Amino acid sequence: SIMKVYGGVAALETPQTLPLLSYEERGGRFPEEKKEICRRAAELVAEDDTIYIDTGTTCLNLVDFIADKHCTILTNSLLIFNKAASYPNLDIISVPGRLNRKTLSFTGPDINDYLQTYNISMAFMACTGVTMKSGLTNASAEEYITKKAIAENANSMIRRRHPKGTDFSKVSAAEIAATEEWINNYPRKILGYKSCEVMFRECLREIGLSA
Repeated sequence: SIMKVYGGVAALETPQTLPLLSYEERGGRFPEEKKEICRRAAELVAEDDTIYIDTGTTCLNLVDFIADKHCTILTNSLLIFNKAASYPNLDIISVPGRLNRKTLSFTGPDINDYLQTYNISMAFMACTGVTMKSGLTNASAEEYITKKAIAENANSMIRRRHPKGTDFSKVSAAEIAATEEWINNYPRKILGYKSCEVMFRECLREIGLSA
């Protein structure tokens, strides 16, 4: 909603004041788009991978697309756990914690230490919002802490250039840009030795877009 003000219009509500939709409401939005995202994401998962799947409504679809692969799933999502249980190829590990009924996820202070005992190949996570100013954001403080811990664990590519414990406030913008460039253009065996950058542009061309 907007209202007229001198010189233009202004929003009646800011993103910070908008209520978070329920899991069911969010899950019903853009179902085909979410399935396509997961179909593409599943192509990145290899046999015997250990992956993390979080509580995002998009992530739930990923389980169906990796059902024929032998891999291990770590998750804090009750729905992911229940869905993966029907596929015998998938080993499932639930992180410890208390069930948050709003997000149907397990959260708690012990999760971070628990996650450090696993070598996670890659993580599939969602966020509540994206803005140019704040980047990726999440509505739940508890979920944020878990996502941050997972990102730290799964950042194996970044750690090759910046060891764990690096103070990024002392890393120049040029160095960070160089790391981004290296990661995005690194040939991946699972992608037929194409880079993520090449695959991203190919996907855009398939839907009539360019970057």
